[in-house]
Amino acid sequence: MKIRIATPYDAVKLLHIYEKYVKNTAITFEYEVPSVEEFEGRIRNISKRYPYLVLEDEGRILGYAYAGVFKGRRAYDWSVETTVYVDSEYKGRGYGRMLYEELERYLIMQHVTNLNACIAYTEIEDEYLTNGSPRFHESMGYQLVGTFHNCAYKFDKWYDMIWMEKMIGEHTVPAAEFIPFHELLKDRTYLFLGSSVTLGMAANDYSFVDELVKTEGIHAIKEAVSGTTLVDETNENGESYITRMKRMDQKVKADGFICQLSTNDASRGLPVGELSESFDLEDFDTHTITGAMEYVIAYAKETWECPVYFYTGTKFDSDLYEEMIALLYKVSAKWQVPVLDLWNDEDMNQVSPEDYARFMQDPVHPLKAGYVEWWTPKFATFLKEQL
Repeated sequence: MKIRIATPYDAVKLLHIYEKYVKNTAITFEYEVPSVEEFEGRIRNISKRYPYLVLEDEGRILGYAYAGVFKGRRAYDWSVETTVYVDSEYKGRGYGRMLYEELERYLIMQHVTNLNACIAYTEIEDEYLTNGSPRFHESMGYQLVGTFHNCAYKFDKWYDMIWMEKMIGEHTVPAAEFIPFHELLKDRTYLFLGSSVTLGMAANDYSFVDELVKTEGIHAIKEAVSGTTLVDETNENGESYITRMKRMDQKVKADGFICQLSTNDASRGLPVGELSESFDLEDFDTHTITGAMEYVIAYAKETWECPVYFYTGTKFDSDLYEEMIALLYKVSAKWQVPVLDLWNDEDMNQVSPEDYARFMQDPVHPLKAGYVEWWTPKFATFLKEQL
């Protein structure tokens, strides 16, 4: 079970949850179920400025929460309206609390101070509306601000609407600058180590790294050479990941180190190796894929004292690369290294044949459109989830 940032691809599943509330309850005062296209647009628009989160368990979305505009004027930047919906089959299990706590974590990073919830309310509970939501918000630390009486009409009944608020930050003077959600990575520094995919070989050396610099405002150091391997060997294309990593600026204050799970190791049929019981650099067999992964992690953690992440390529026909991904998860569990797994990503694997042709030069290498429209949003989301 995990909480992650929502994408427009989630619209169908979220709408499945929301539809029940629209049709069967007065919890929302919406009459008509939005179309999938409209819901996709809502996710996109909200996500530009605020977090939009989903709670997922083995591919099933159990609930979602987001923040939205409280009022449109600039002076209200530090105030948001919060919303949470849990699948009606899974209510009462603490999932709403989990979503709201994670939502608050992001909003605090954005320097938001005031949370406001607009909630349907009734003096007499009925089949369409109970006061479970006000009670839930009260348990989360919200307090009643005011009541609008008989202001909403649904199911041939009149309902009240209440506002509740919660403070999550200090009201300092001057106020800390509000940071839009899409700028949370701005001015953070990341080191990227890899080969042709990290380089952007099929896109004139423009990859997701460069797009993250452009769209998210990160600072990036990109150490990438086409045709090179994790396994510590020098071939006709250049030196290994490990050799080149050791030449990267050791004095950089990095917020993260991102390493590509090289497809070249798979195409060359290099030895897989075994997971070591040690955490010491000198104990890893860097002439194997597993040993090289462990060495990269240990060296990066020791040198830059920052989080380390790995990412995989998207699916292509390679049994060995699939085996490498399975091994990567064992390495990840040992070292507590998060993995951006594009190989098994449901959204990535649902791309249409037409878009795939636009996105990829071949089964391994993205074109610029692939980086901009397909890969980079996944990296931006992943890095924000690690904050």
